[in-house]
Amino acid sequence: MRFILAFILFVLPSPLLIAQHRVKLPYNKEVHEKVTYRSKTDNVLHGTYEFKYRNKTQLRGRYVNGRKTGTWRAFRKSRDPFLAADYENDMLHGPVRFFSVSGDVAAEGTFYKNIPRGTWYSYFDDGTKRRQIHFDDAGYPVQIIDYFWSGEIATNLELSIVNNDTIREFTEYYKNTKIAGYTKTVNGKRQGRQITYHPSGAVSEEHYYRNDSLVRAGEVRTAVGKPLEASDIVEGTGSLTQHYEYGGLYARMRYKNGVLHDSIKKYQSGKVRLSGKYENGIPVGRREIYNKNFNLKYAYDFKGDTTFYQIKIFSSLENKEEGTVVNGRKNGTVHTYDGLGKLSRTMDYENGLKHGAYVENTPGTEVPRVIGSFRYGVRNGKWHYFNSFGQVTYRELYDNNPELVTDLYKVPSGFTAYVPRGFDRRVNETFLDDIPVHNDIAYYIPDQHTFGAKLNDFEFFSQEAPFDIELRERGDRITPTFKSPRFQGRETDYILRHMFPASIEMPTSGAVLLRYDVDIFGVVSNVEVVRSIHPELDDAAVRLLEGYPILIPARFNGIPVPVKVLKSISY
Repeated sequence: MRFILAFILFVLPSPLLIAQHRVKLPYNKEVHEKVTYRSKTDNVLHGTYEFKYRNKTQLRGRYVNGRKTGTWRAFRKSRDPFLAADYENDMLHGPVRFFSVSGDVAAEGTFYKNIPRGTWYSYFDDGTKRRQIHFDDAGYPVQIIDYFWSGEIATNLELSIVNNDTIREFTEYYKNTKIAGYTKTVNGKRQGRQITYHPSGAVSEEHYYRNDSLVRAGEVRTAVGKPLEASDIVEGTGSLTQHYEYGGLYARMRYKNGVLHDSIKKYQSGKVRLSGKYENGIPVGRREIYNKNFNLKYAYDFKGDTTFYQIKIFSSLENKEEGTVVNGRKNGTVHTYDGLGKLSRTMDYENGLKHGAYVENTPGTEVPRVIGSFRYGVRNGKWHYFNSFGQVTYRELYDNNPELVTDLYKVPSGFTAYVPRGFDRRVNETFLDDIPVHNDIAYYIPDQHTFGAKLNDFEFFSQEAPFDIELRERGDRITPTFKSPRFQGRETDYILRHMFPASIEMPTSGAVLLRYDVDIFGVVSNVEVVRSIHPELDDAAVRLLEGYPILIPARFNGIPVPVKVLKSISY
């Protein structure tokens, strides 16, 4: 029996306990629950509850007639509590507090029958406010304010629903308290005046939108207030010129009926860094992106939803890659060439994953060094390794059958996906060879906590090169912070002790991909297999995560949040 706490399912008090029956329920040699039933003859929880890891209490609370009641606490391995929440009648009802390592209140708020109410706060280490969220009586966040460490407002997001339209007004500030920018959206579409400012307070750019289409552009000035070349856009059609802070040319582009149409160019130090073309808002033809030294690095040919690309990688012998991207994900055969222009690797992809033949050549030659195949990103079938004379020196047979059980790219409704920095590139390679084992690949954060946040794109299986680049500095503004759920101790050691099934016919290898929930108490639940490797390995990976100790929960700008996690367990 696994104790499951979801963000919106919680508990309450009750009278005296009668004849009770206390039971220990082990998950493995290190993790177990101590539960109290009302009697030996029924399975109604009634009395104290404890979750223990290595005989240290990680979670403690009380049931009355099967419902959580009173104050529940989760503990660090130091035995100090990190979270306390009140329950009533199996629902979160009352104050919730998250404590720092030093024991100070790091975040706090109030629930009313599972619904957040009133104003929630998180704090910096010195006790100054970090974030505050004001919820209405229905649990809808109507205002979110983030602060700089100095105590000055960094962002102010106001949310409202008028005539069934969701209106979002977002204002950013510099540390000197001057406005950095203002945007307004109605049902997710830009509407009305959108304006950005220099740190000096001078207007940087002023644009007017109607249903996400650019209608006209207003004044443009340098940081010292000098007027710059104005746009000639009238009712959504014309040219738009953008500039750097002190007036240097940044971009020239054309619009038609409010969307990009015809040529676009971006500049740095007076030289082109990006050139391309749009047709009614859709990229078409050749797009080229140049590196800091103004050498061509990325080249794309857009044809409908299919993009043919080339990447030049000057930091290694494999200095060019070319292939096809369909709907943002690699598909078909990808070729990689070394510094001498010789083919060094060919690899088949399907929907962003390695899937099909793989050939790797000896450096400087086109003589095969490795021949094998992948299935949904995992090595599969026969693999052969050759010496420089073309002789087989080693063979491997992978007797697995990887399958995608659910949609790998699915972002749960009501959540925003976040990918750890740097993972978007590494994950494009095989889990077996290039990704450190047992990694959290992506996190899914409830939208009510991420309104206004700019998080990493979720396309971690997409081709690595960007279709566009942003060259202008944003200035002195706040960056949203997300801390992922954290294992208390050495997670890899724990995994290695409990990940293997009792027996399995080898060789079978690869990474089982799993998705699961972690609530604000750090409890893991709802484990599901996303990519299967082998039935016994799949079951072992699920049992491993279902028996996880209590984690330190995820936090967004300091406030504990429930998250979903996409994780690899590598065999």
